[in-house]
Amino acid sequence: MDTVITFNVETYEERIQIIRRPELPKSLVSVRFVVRWFYDDRLRRLYYEPVGLAPMAKVNDDEGNFLYSKPTFYWKIH
Repeated sequence: MDTVITFNVETYEERIQIIRRPELPKSLVSVRFVVRWFYDDRLRRLYYEPVGLAPMAKVNDDEGNFLYSKPTFYWKIH
């Protein structure tokens, strides 16, 4: 859910809209998880810790051909 507040500068009227289900853009294709890996020499174990995630958007050229995916933003977990 999201709240959108608009303000009319001529009438000083404030309008509040609650958007319950925003549509995702069609360019969002996946989610990238950001993970920190580390190795414990004493215990000889490999560990990982999730530290964030990023929605990935596809980038197309002028003709509509897929070029690559890029993160739209990073959301830090900790």
